[in-house]
Amino acid sequence: MQKTLLLAALFVVVGCSNGFAMAVFDGSNLAQNVVSAQEAIRHTQNQIQMLTQQFNQYKRMLQDAMNPGSWEWGDIEDALSQLTNSMKSLDSFGGTA
Repeated sequence: MQKTLLLAALFVVVGCSNGFAMAVFDGSNLAQNVVSAQEAIRHTQNQIQMLTQQFNQYKRMLQDAMNPGSWEWGDIEDALSQLTNSMKSLDSFGGTA
C-alpha cells in the first residue's frame, strides 16, 4: 500500500514537472457546451428558413416584374391607397412623440 502511494505521488510530481497534465472530466461544462451547440443549431436553422423565405420573395418579385400584364390597374390603385393610408397613420404617430 505504501509503495502504491509512493509511486502515485512520484508520478504526480514527475508528471507535473515534465508538463504532463491529468485529464479531468467536467460534467457541468459538457452540459453547457451541449446546450450552446443546440442553440447555435437552432439559430442556424432559423437563418436558413429566413433566407429561403427571402429568396422566394425575390423570386416572386422577379416573376411579377417579368409579367406586368398580370397586374390590373385596380390592384395598383388599391395598393397605392393602402400605402397612402399607412403613411398617414405613421405620420400621426410621429406627431405625438
